[in-house]
Amino acid sequence: MGCERMYDNYVSLGNNCEIAFQMRRVRGVHKGGFFNWNITNLDVLIAILQNDFAGLLQEHNIVHFQSDLFRDLQYRHCFHADFSTPDLNADGKFQEKLENLRSKTYHFIHSFRTLKDSGRTVFFYKTHETENLLDRIVTVRDILTSYVPYGQFDLVVAQPVEQLLKGQDRQNIYFRPLARLAPGNDATDGHVRSWDIIFREFPHREGITAAFW
Repeated sequence: MGCERMYDNYVSLGNNCEIAFQMRRVRGVHKGGFFNWNITNLDVLIAILQNDFAGLLQEHNIVHFQSDLFRDLQYRHCFHADFSTPDLNADGKFQEKLENLRSKTYHFIHSFRTLKDSGRTVFFYKTHETENLLDRIVTVRDILTSYVPYGQFDLVVAQPVEQLLKGQDRQNIYFRPLARLAPGNDATDGHVRSWDIIFREFPHREGITAAFW
């Protein structure tokens, strides 16, 4: 079992939108966050946190990826935007949209940087990666202490059940299984029962509404 405490903050670290959709489902509220709607594999997550979000959304680094997804070459994470695709210069309102995106992004970054002032936090990260996973997750945990002190946060790593690092929990780190990951083309289609089990173990202080009890 995880530590039996209540949390004031649910924060997604990615790796895509699945966690954000599940948090919104059980909390009944939409609360934005930098990683909520981005695609961030583990190395990208580590790089962003290590560099404290520096250098994001520079115009020369933004390239079209697919559909409404764009890639920031600074860290190679992907994000959603309503820029004209694929030619950014063809959008007469590109600069205005970019400034609006920066403003929203900087607000999310500020919120992340000030988590230490808002009670206990549980970070959630979902991954199918396996290579050196334990060591890399420990790295994430250690970097997170520059944002939130030890004792004030936990990190829950959700994995496909067949890949679960069973028995490998560490201080502030908990590996938990998902019966399946949401498909890449529909991040809303997470495995509800699996997520409900996780949220019940790591409950929000203001309560959750789970589909399964």
